[in-house]
Amino acid sequence: MTKTKAVISLILNCLTASITVFVIVLLFFIDDPVIDNGWESFMFFTTDANILTAIASAIVAFYDIRILNGKIDALPKFAVLLKYTGVVSLMLTFATVIFFLVPLYGASYELGGTNCHVHLAAPMISLFSFLLCESCIKISLKEALLGLLPTAVYAAVYYIMVVVIGADNGGWADFYTFNQDGRWFPVFVVIMAATLGICLLVRFLFNLNNAKLNNTNTIL
Repeated sequence: MTKTKAVISLILNCLTASITVFVIVLLFFIDDPVIDNGWESFMFFTTDANILTAIASAIVAFYDIRILNGKIDALPKFAVLLKYTGVVSLMLTFATVIFFLVPLYGASYELGGTNCHVHLAAPMISLFSFLLCESCIKISLKEALLGLLPTAVYAAVYYIMVVVIGADNGGWADFYTFNQDGRWFPVFVVIMAATLGICLLVRFLFNLNNAKLNNTNTIL
């Protein structure tokens, strides 16, 4: 990992982590009946995915500093894989917003205000820094499946709170409308399939860039 890439990675990861923290804190002070704020915001996959990526970004930034100080010459694998998991989760959020929520609720709401960061800016910045600055190892197919974990865990929680418990019994309302007409299972299959597709695409692009940097043909 070159010093130039370490500097760019450090700047972008600090930017992502700091703005995400600011947005999450801000949600506790917003008094808007339309927006679920405070602790209620943690019900949303978007919030959780951004927090995961912010943590990963902070860890990567820490090791960027060590690279710049000459302590190490590459990011540790666990940090890369954690960032990969966060990027996959954010790209799922981005795809869901663009192809599902924007047509449903409108671009002005989904991409305006604090949503501009969590739905658009954070996914794009994280993807850019990950693919172009942090591609220093090869992600195996088995390791790529780690990207499914946040979605699978959230899907299980969402199913329990929305379908099993239900809003009338203290659970969650079906705010993503994933259980509309009782069709939670096909929606779950589609979401997991989409997540897997994102996992494989991000892995392919990451390994492709890594292969170019090392002048090899090892992509898969």
